[in-house]
Amino acid sequence: MNYPNGQKVLIGDEVALAGSIGVVVAAIEDAAYSYPYQAEQWAYLKHGVLIEFRDLGLIHYAEAEIDLILLKRASSI
Repeated sequence: MNYPNGQKVLIGDEVALAGSIGVVVAAIEDAAYSYPYQAEQWAYLKHGVLIEFRDLGLIHYAEAEIDLILLKRASSI
């Protein structure tokens, strides 16, 4: 999945959406998951990403929201 600007979404990226800050914890179609998220629990979704927001909790996005903003690129995981 890509951000609206075309950059690839990576696990560990810090993002903002509608004033909420979150971290990408899974890129499902890339089979990339950060601990404790496991493929066995989420692969059934087939595509998209999981983002853990500080104030909203865990949300699955099948496609990037137009307002999804990359704040900080993931460091090596």
